[in-house]
Amino acid sequence: MRSIPALVLLLAAAWSSCALGQGSGEVARNVRKTFAALDQIETFSPADTFATASPADPDLGEQLLLTRKGDYRPFNLSAGYATTWTSNAFYTPDSPSGDVIMSAFAEAVALPHLGNNFFFEGLGAIRGYRYFVNPVLDFNSLEASAGFLKIFREFADVGLYARYEYTLLFGRSGSQLLDEHSLVAGLRKTFQFTRAHALFLSAEADFSLGGEPGYALAHDFSLFAAHQVDWSRWFQTSLFYQMSVYAFRENGRADFRNSVGASAGFKPLRWLTISAVTWLGWNSSNESQYDFFVANLGGGINASISF
Repeated sequence: MRSIPALVLLLAAAWSSCALGQGSGEVARNVRKTFAALDQIETFSPADTFATASPADPDLGEQLLLTRKGDYRPFNLSAGYATTWTSNAFYTPDSPSGDVIMSAFAEAVALPHLGNNFFFEGLGAIRGYRYFVNPVLDFNSLEASAGFLKIFREFADVGLYARYEYTLLFGRSGSQLLDEHSLVAGLRKTFQFTRAHALFLSAEADFSLGGEPGYALAHDFSLFAAHQVDWSRWFQTSLFYQMSVYAFRENGRADFRNSVGASAGFKPLRWLTISAVTWLGWNSSNESQYDFFVANLGGGINASISF
């Protein structure tokens, strides 16, 4: 189900309550929100797409997702570790400080087919982030989501989805940094040029329903694109870009953020992936103390099983 390990989630930011006067909850939220774009690279694979429509579809009945072996495995368990260098651990506009982040995760994903090209989506994950130079930035996250995905074959297999998400971020001591409830809705489309060559596009709106601290909560709206090539059964590369707008619920703050990068994955075994990723991010805000630029370079290993 997932083709590039979740190290793209591990290209961390950090909180800067001393440098910028930000609360730890706001920056903890940014860790998840800023890099959620990169996680979308994992949500598609050129080989794992939908069957091509044909005039005989009504006679064949419902179309299911197809994999390389023609079977569909709706459940996935994965775990991994990554190490990432970042040029701006504190997300500051001036005098950025570099750091190395060591990250680990365990995750369970469910996408069972409910009939009529309708799917349930569920996720549960735990992640940990440890900073080599600035251990004060260490934190953990618990994430859970549930919702539905509908594939519209009459509109070239466009997918429309909606889900509820809950996120809890806490420090090494167990102190809570942020908890947030949100409702996410969006659409996505994979353009399958060949079996090994695809373009993925998505548009998403994330509405914050509530949580603590209030000043860290924001609605965000994003556009995402990824171009992926499978050079062989064992090696693939991707180029990706995301543009996001963040509308904070308090104080009238608004941020405009861009991320662009590239990744490569080597899969020596069906269940094992070794990856590298590099990306640049820059943020512009109507409050200039939140402007920043960051560069990242990382690598990791991911193991997963589908059933």
